[in-house]
Order: sequence, then C-alpha cells, then structure tokens
Amino acid sequence: MNRRELLGWGVKAGLLAAMGPLAIRESQAATAGTYGAAFARLDEFVAQYLQEMQAPGLTLSLADASGVQRVVTYGVEDRERQVPLAPARMFHIGSISKSFLGLCLVQLSEEGKLDLHRPIREYLPWLRFDDAGGPGSAPITTHALLTHSAALPDGA
Repeated sequence: MNRRELLGWGVKAGLLAAMGPLAIRESQAATAGTYGAAFARLDEFVAQYLQEMQAPGLTLSLADASGVQRVVTYGVEDRERQVPLAPARMFHIGSISKSFLGLCLVQLSEEGKLDLHRPIREYLPWLRFDDAGGPGSAPITTHALLTHSAALPDGA
C-alpha cells in the first residue's frame, strides 16, 4: 500500500466517522486503475452533497469507453430502519430520461434521420395540437422542444 492509497482509506474512514450512518459500499471498483486516486475525493464530495440535499443515499456508477470502473452506494435506502443502500436497489428514473432522449435525438440528427428544425408534425402526424399560434408564429420543432423554447399549449 502506498501513501496515496493509505491517505484515501484515511479520508474514507474519517468521512464515515464524521457522517455517522453514511455507509459507503463498493460492489465493483478499479483497484489501482486510472481513476483510483480520485475515488476518495469523489466520496468526500458525495457525502457533502447528501448532507446538503438531506438525501438518504445514492448509487453512483462510473464508466468509460473500456467499461464500468466503479459502482458504489452511499447511505441508506430506509432511514427509519437504517438499511444500507445496496447496488441492486432499483430507483425511479425520473427526469434523467430527458437527457437520454435528447442524446438519442441528436444522434439521429447526426445520422441524417432527423432534422431538428423541421416541424414535429412531419414526424408525429398523430400528435394533434394547434401549433400555428397566429401570424408570425412558427411550427414547433424538435429543436424548440429540446431547448424549452416551444410554446406548447396549456392543458390536455
């Protein structure tokens, strides 16, 4: 064990002692990989973030082009029973799906399969709402939806 690894373990131990019930559990980690030196700093950041957000825990997966480098859980999944968060715990995807959809749409555009500036009505003819809006208004485009600049109608 070198000084850097010893310091990393010391930081983890200090965080655990200072944070009380926050548990850090690794299910997969690159032992001495490219990112090993950053893990202790990342653990410190996540501990501070959880405290500031008053969140019970989270799971973090780090990957690069060569694959998964680390899967680690922080905190608990049940505050009352203090059940440590496990990597197999499923979460609701929530708003992160918007990022994945945006990425897919940009990839389709780069492949020439989608023009971000054409009216979405051309791609989704079944989607019915009045996007004519009056004189001088433009049809709603994928680009306008992705940049939150489409004047979508209120209501159903």
